[in-house]
Amino acid sequence: MKIIISLSRILFLLSIFILVITSTVRFFATEPIVQDTLMDYSNVEQKTNFTKSQLQSITIAMSEYLSNKTDLLDIRIQSSSGLLALFSPKEILHMQDVKKILLSIYSLQLVVFFYSIVYITVMLTMRKRKGMRDIFSDLLITGLFSNVLLITLGILLYFSFDRYFIYFHEIAFNNDYWILDPNKDFLIKLYPIKFWNLIVVAFISMVLIINTVLYWTSYAIKKILR
Repeated sequence: MKIIISLSRILFLLSIFILVITSTVRFFATEPIVQDTLMDYSNVEQKTNFTKSQLQSITIAMSEYLSNKTDLLDIRIQSSSGLLALFSPKEILHMQDVKKILLSIYSLQLVVFFYSIVYITVMLTMRKRKGMRDIFSDLLITGLFSNVLLITLGILLYFSFDRYFIYFHEIAFNNDYWILDPNKDFLIKLYPIKFWNLIVVAFISMVLIINTVLYWTSYAIKKILR
């Protein structure tokens, strides 16, 4: 019985860590305001000559695609010669690969969410007040160690972001669709390396904030439950 409790507790710790990460990934991928803001800071409007309203239309369409509201990435921009497809076939194929990864992340988010709910329910039902103390102890541990890992990751990325960015693509994708031409491919123009620098900083910052709130809230409640 003790082994089962220990294993279920470890799974709960991992589940909370994964839940925070996957929820943040989902928010960043599916909320147009995130892309709009980071494009502003990346000077995408000046570099692409798209208007602000055109960029907002692009980010809305991209967010809907990545949230699985639309099956086909078919973004068209009005020009003097009519509506033109924004992305090339190679770019669309790459985004299909990206979407597959994100959908797997969304599925993982649901799995760990439901496990966490079940774990909390069982602990509160079987162990009452002691179960509640254990839950907040677990949340405290998760918040602390998650932040240590993220700070370490942040330091590594700060010194070698470009290298790790390439490593990620080589590991995540089994083709060369991600190798695009910055001179002609709009996927690179809309989402330049500065955009990804900023999104990583924003991502790590948000997760650090969530974990810090989780840590101190759990710490305070645990003191009350003593």
